[in-house]
Amino acid sequence: MVTASAAYAGPVPGLDVSSESTQLIRSGDAIVFKLFTWNFAKNAARDNLPLFATDVYFALVAAPVPVEGPFEVTLATEDRSVTAEWGELDFALGALSGSTYTGAVSTLQGYLHLSAEFSKALFDAGGMAISLRNRGPDMVLGLDPYLLRQNLFAGLSGGPLTVGALPGWVEFQPLVETLYAPPHLTIEGETVSANGAVAPEPSPMLSLLIGLGLLWLCPRSPRQFPARETRPIAS
Repeated sequence: MVTASAAYAGPVPGLDVSSESTQLIRSGDAIVFKLFTWNFAKNAARDNLPLFATDVYFALVAAPVPVEGPFEVTLATEDRSVTAEWGELDFALGALSGSTYTGAVSTLQGYLHLSAEFSKALFDAGGMAISLRNRGPDMVLGLDPYLLRQNLFAGLSGGPLTVGALPGWVEFQPLVETLYAPPHLTIEGETVSANGAVAPEPSPMLSLLIGLGLLWLCPRSPRQFPARETRPIAS
């Protein structure tokens, strides 16, 4: 009987790294910043302005990194039901002057103009998620002594009003490889595969040769991601 296994690469449940100052982000890993947006509507209502922002921008600050990226960046409602693509963004060199840190930094910045439909979905949810997936080489992200949740600033604007989104928490989503074997059963020297096809049981030596062939032909690090519908943003 031959048991064939295949490699699958996919994300695993996120790990809360909000209280960490740095995080190793390997190629394929993602880091997600959760932000609250309810304060925009509160301030807009006070000034009798539209309750939904029309523009979102963000800036991520980190210690200088030896590589620029790229990072695949998406914006999503808190429940991930609606998403928008920023595309691939690169780090650029910058400078930061503050009470805790003054010096050179790397910055990653993005801006989106929101359609009315997307804006309503985003602000009805009360929160949003900015996801950054590393498409470049491994890197360490962070700016000690700041915590990771302090490293990203997001602004919400609509008309004359601009409000900073409130920081929530930060999730690290590593990309890991797992092995799985297709379901099968063996009856009287025959192997029945998942689709019901029956094949004669090969000799032990032939089984070994086939197994070695499968290992040689299998891709070493496949990059597969679950499909997710993305709604386009109208300008």
